[in-house]
This record gives sequence, structure tokens and C-alpha cells, in this order.
Amino acid sequence: MKRYRSLSVLHQPIQVLYFAVLTLTPVVDIKATPEAVGETTLCTCLVNEQQIKVSTVEHLLSAVAGLGIDNLIIDVDAPEIPIMDGSALPFVYLIQSVGIETQNAAKRFIRIKKAIRVEEGDKWAELLPFEGFRVNFSIEFNHPVIANTCQTMSMDFSSCSFIKEISRAPYFWFYERY
Repeated sequence: MKRYRSLSVLHQPIQVLYFAVLTLTPVVDIKATPEAVGETTLCTCLVNEQQIKVSTVEHLLSAVAGLGIDNLIIDVDAPEIPIMDGSALPFVYLIQSVGIETQNAAKRFIRIKKAIRVEEGDKWAELLPFEGFRVNFSIEFNHPVIANTCQTMSMDFSSCSFIKEISRAPYFWFYERY
């Protein structure tokens, strides 16, 4: 295992992403899976079975996913990942600086064969069959700056660059909340 400051890279082809909380004895692992998502108010928080949390993982995990990394241990010694500039770009830069090692194992992908839709209140997400990877999304907020504008975006990842077009996008927040 190579260690690069707070990132440790596995060399075994086991396709796993998790955070290792170093401040606890023994070290506690928190898998980066959808099932581990806890709170999502103002950040994404991952929680394990013992209710140990690591917060503000969204920018780092965006960088990891956007760079195609699916096998990584992220050592943390604080309850929260630094927010940096509010985008994935600083993490992309740091990961590229230390390098990405290609492993001798087939990468696994998910193929969507039929429509899948999840709804909660007025929110929803839907996966549709597609040859490739395309994301369509929109946001609507009852806020004077955004109200009645329905911000929409569509991106086909076979023809765009995560680094150039996505990683620089900052998270936004409303001044009135602070």
C-alpha cells in the first residue's frame, strides 16, 4: 500500500471506496456507498453501523468518481473533509499530483436495462437505459434569485470532460442561512 499524506491507495483489485477514521482506536471504516448516506442538510454525511460519521464528502467523492477511481482508502483525522473552494477541482489536482495507478482488474459498470424512478415529496431521480453515460438535471428553489427559472443542464460524458466542465462547479448556498 502506498501512502500519500491523507490518501492511501490500495493495490489489490477489490474495488472499494471507504474512509478510515484514524482518530479512533481501533481505526473505524465508513464505506462510501449510497446506503451509508446519513444527513444531507448543507453537506453529505456518511455514517457506519456504529453511527460514526464523516461529513462533507461530496467534493472529494465527486473528484474520485470523475477521475474513474473505484478503489481507494481515504484516511481522515477529523470529522469533516475540508471544503476547499467548494468544488471538486482542488481534490482533482491533488489526486492527479500523486498519480493514479491502473490496476490489473476489470472495471465493473452498471447497465440500466429499464427505467428506475425514486420519489420523495416533490423531489425525484430517474435512471433510464442509455448507451453511454448522460446526466440530465434541473433544480428549482423558492428563492428570489432562482424562482421561476428552472435551471437545467444535460451532459453526455462521452463527449465532455469531467475535469474541464464539472469539477470546477462550486456548491452554492444562500447568504441568509448564515
